[in-house]
Amino acid sequence: MYLVVTQHRFRNWILSGAWKDSAKAVGINPLVVHLHERNWIKRIDKLRIKTLGLFAKRIVFIHHTSFLETIPQLKNHFGRSYSIYVTHISERDIEKLSNYRDLDVKFCVMNSLNRKRFLERGIPKEKILLIFGAVDRSIFYPSLTAPSARFVLISGDCKERKNPELVFEVIKCMPELQFVCEGPGWSEFMTPERLPHNVRFERIDFQKKGEIMRNATLLLNLSKEEGGPYPVLEALACGTPVLSTDVGFVSDVLPREFGQIIEQETPIDELKKAILSAIELKSLCYSDDLLFGRYTWLEHGAKLFRIGDKGMEGASEFSDKG
Repeated sequence: MYLVVTQHRFRNWILSGAWKDSAKAVGINPLVVHLHERNWIKRIDKLRIKTLGLFAKRIVFIHHTSFLETIPQLKNHFGRSYSIYVTHISERDIEKLSNYRDLDVKFCVMNSLNRKRFLERGIPKEKILLIFGAVDRSIFYPSLTAPSARFVLISGDCKERKNPELVFEVIKCMPELQFVCEGPGWSEFMTPERLPHNVRFERIDFQKKGEIMRNATLLLNLSKEEGGPYPVLEALACGTPVLSTDVGFVSDVLPREFGQIIEQETPIDELKKAILSAIELKSLCYSDDLLFGRYTWLEHGAKLFRIGDKGMEGASEFSDKG
């Protein structure tokens, strides 16, 4: 039996997909427990996870590195080896990694940059499992016809790590191009008094996100830090080229003939040239899966759950609301 424990506030589509879509693809029905962050170790006792851990075949723990200090306590509660799925690692948490190199823990990381960080802090390579993200091909797939409109897409929440000030500067200094900012927060950031004429804002349901990815001429990602970013996989699966900073798994998954990686401190004039060059790629690849069929949930699940067992029936899921 498989047990998945998730932090309550990270019940977003990415982290839920990491186990839910993976489990479905490989025919596993894990027991799932959602916990609030506050006092969550005590809640493990409350929910009798210690007992469950005795018969759980493998524990996959979806985790954020802000909780690294709780790792030693987990061994007392689970009483066996387990995996910690790390999507993001903050700068303040990096130095803590060396404290956990001797624990019986498998760290699942999403990109080579994080793998390098773990290795540099003394985590043995055999304890690091590199699992890139995945993309749902029923939503994200190429177009049979070339899109009629031309626009540069910025996708994701408007957070500091998305580098919104640079995004705003690029939009403002390239009035000849149309931009679409998809995700919450962008319209609030670009207030009416400084709103460029060449940008529009979209809030799209995830199930309908494939359409905007297929129609985009280019995905532009100027993030300072990422765990994924998943929009890169989504765009490439839809035949849309990508221009991105070297964050997350971008350097792992981006075919150089269908995009470009730029430096964090690229001057604005060079950035403009890179954008103008990259948008010309769309006409060559709009009908192609630029990931070549890779990065599926089946591939992801086989690594995450280390498949060798038959799927289980009677999946159960409950949440601690206390």
